[in-house]
Amino acid sequence: MIDGFIADFFCEEAKLVIEVDGGVHDSTKQKELDLYREKVFKARGILTVRFRNEDVLLRSDEVVQRIQTSPVAKTG
Repeated sequence: MIDGFIADFFCEEAKLVIEVDGGVHDSTKQKELDLYREKVFKARGILTVRFRNEDVLLRSDEVVQRIQTSPVAKTG
């Protein structure tokens, strides 16, 4: 748990949160909550990377590549 939020995946060493989002994240209210949550994480020096469910299921190689090339992964 990070400041009361549960992340889908969190690597403390890399200071990286990975979120896998479904359709519920398309609503305006949820987008606002997600943005606030990312600001909270960013204030702690944590990068948030988001993926859609279908990207993880159908394009996992691209997902892995994006994680590997994230700013955190480059420095870690």
